[in-house]
Amino acid sequence: MRWLGSRSGNKRSQSLRLERLIAKIWVSALNGFLKFLLIVEASKQWKSGPFPAITYSKPRVAVPITHSRLYGAPFVPAQQNGSNRGGGGVQYVLERNLERNSGSGDPNDGWIAANMITQARPIIPSLPVLNPTAYRIAEVYMFDTCTHKCGYCWLAESGQVLDFAQLEPFRSLVFIDKIASFFLSRTTPGTKWLLHLTGGEPLIAPNLDRLALPLFAAEHRIAFSTALFVGRNHPGFRFLLEHSYPQVDHIMASFHPEAELDVAGYFEKIRMLKDAGHKVFVRFVGQPQRLDRMPELSDRCRDLDVCFYPTTLMSENYPRAYTEEQKHLLRAQFSSLSQHIQIEGGLDTTGLLCHGGSRVISVNLQTGNITPCATVKTPSLGNIFEDRLELRAAPIRCPQPGINCLCDIHFQRNIVVSADDRVWFERQRNGFTPPEDFQPQLAAMRQNGVRFYGNTTAGIGGVADDMRPFYTIDEIRENYRKNHGLPRTELARTDLRELPGVVQQIRPAGAQAQIRPGTPTRIVTPVGRWSYAAALPLAVPSDMSAEAWVRIRTRVLRGEGGFGVLNRSGTAFQDRSFVAAGTEIRTIFLQIADTADVQSLIIQNSTLDGQAAEILLEDVTVLAPPGH
Repeated sequence: MRWLGSRSGNKRSQSLRLERLIAKIWVSALNGFLKFLLIVEASKQWKSGPFPAITYSKPRVAVPITHSRLYGAPFVPAQQNGSNRGGGGVQYVLERNLERNSGSGDPNDGWIAANMITQARPIIPSLPVLNPTAYRIAEVYMFDTCTHKCGYCWLAESGQVLDFAQLEPFRSLVFIDKIASFFLSRTTPGTKWLLHLTGGEPLIAPNLDRLALPLFAAEHRIAFSTALFVGRNHPGFRFLLEHSYPQVDHIMASFHPEAELDVAGYFEKIRMLKDAGHKVFVRFVGQPQRLDRMPELSDRCRDLDVCFYPTTLMSENYPRAYTEEQKHLLRAQFSSLSQHIQIEGGLDTTGLLCHGGSRVISVNLQTGNITPCATVKTPSLGNIFEDRLELRAAPIRCPQPGINCLCDIHFQRNIVVSADDRVWFERQRNGFTPPEDFQPQLAAMRQNGVRFYGNTTAGIGGVADDMRPFYTIDEIRENYRKNHGLPRTELARTDLRELPGVVQQIRPAGAQAQIRPGTPTRIVTPVGRWSYAAALPLAVPSDMSAEAWVRIRTRVLRGEGGFGVLNRSGTAFQDRSFVAAGTEIRTIFLQIADTADVQSLIIQNSTLDGQAAEILLEDVTVLAPPGH
């Protein structure tokens, strides 16, 4: 509304003073009301846990600053350019009449009309909810199984990506429902869960919809870290097309080296997800030899209006091994504080204050164990399969001092007290975000006592060669076999011949072993896992340079039998495999890697509970190429 004053004498002067008084009272009343709402909200947030309260912003005047008389402290915008810079605060514009009056003896009269409120309206977005939902983060590690074979990933190097047995529990509806009910039973009207699913490749989990839909119905959210290396008709990808934001909070889609084999196909899936309403990040691991791809990928992301998110290669060698030029290339593409923290090596956890165990927990679905975050292994806060959870009520000092805090989610969600990256994360979630220089913020962090990780030898990779793009499927299979002690059941070569006279007479290798010679030879191992039962000396020519193999034909009647090529000092096996009880004769091969350092073939008890194993040994021979 508008008050129009008289243009004559005392009547006009009194009218203007009255107008000014009413305007002040109006603004003061509105400020008081908003402060009251803030106090109520803060009380609610305090009762529900240590979550960020909404940010209060005082009213401002929607006129040029030279044409306004502000009441109270200067207004600081809570929202600009669509990004939540102030943490989601309430924000209003008090529009004032800009018509200037003159002719009064009061020196302020010329600005009175400009200070009279004509209407109050909220800045976009419209009137926000004053009790926003607080989301507690659960970093959920599902399984090791994956669709990729990345050279910088220890899951690939170890062969764990092929362990499809880890998917079996997810085929059980009882298992799935137990996970969902754990979170559903720990929900309040103002506190929900955001499950960030990682692995492995979470999109290949059976019954993903069975897990997610009850959570969605209760207004919980899920985020995915995925490589998108599944077909467009795969159930996991179809799930994403059917459920987008806000049910799916965001998708962190990694562009790994294997994606380079079909760049167009990868970005077509990104487009489909964007069109479905998802908030998408295209994550790019900064292997030095791949850095020249960043401008092209950035342009593709800009065209689709999705965030291009290059990250530091984190291994035993990197980021320490980056050259300054390589660091410059990466920093020139960074658009958040988190990315810069990672290339600095992360934060030293010594004395680091965080909300681990309160705003965030880490859940391992292989064991059920719950820890304060994914970086630390202790203390245990509970177990999802035992329906136990003991949350912390306040920030804690990192329980594992002296390691590096690297997980960007801890900065993006304001988990680490001294490294709040929520503003830039929100920008990135909303679309393509231009690179930005964060050196002033990093300098301020250092000045405030934040220490970046100074250990130059430790990383989180552990792979032998972090420069490899990816492993071959044959390498992955062999690594999986070795790490799981699985028998090698065939050889690539077909020209190998038996070396006569190499395998010597079998003899006991343990006091309690029972050996009954014959065809087959029956062996009963001593009780106790890893106890030796029998030895067959191998008289392999020490000067033989060609590859040699021990071929074993056996059947295990009960328990599990171990077979290994023992070195001359008796301290290590050159190769070893295990055979479980079964109804058929198995043929396995052990490699003699060093013919000059081989003593014998050892047969031992590898039964998990240590009970005696019973083995039928059909035949043992040593094979080598022709001419040896």
